[in-house]
Amino acid sequence: MSLKPDVRRAGDARDRLGSHLDEIESRFMPQYVWRIARAWGKHSAKRHPAAWALGGTAVAATVLGLLGWAIFSRDD
Repeated sequence: MSLKPDVRRAGDARDRLGSHLDEIESRFMPQYVWRIARAWGKHSAKRHPAAWALGGTAVAATVLGLLGWAIFSRDD
């Protein structure tokens, strides 16, 4: 009884698994995720511009408030 067919089949399975894992890893690359997030954001902003404007204003006010607090606070 020869083990060559089993070894060949295991090698093929290992190669397939490696290619699947490489594909999964490539989907979590920052460029790919950033591209999807940007496309989603653009689509969502076109559908709901008022919500995005309100959210942007709230974030800007929060950042400015935190900066002002950090600069002008007397907590030395």
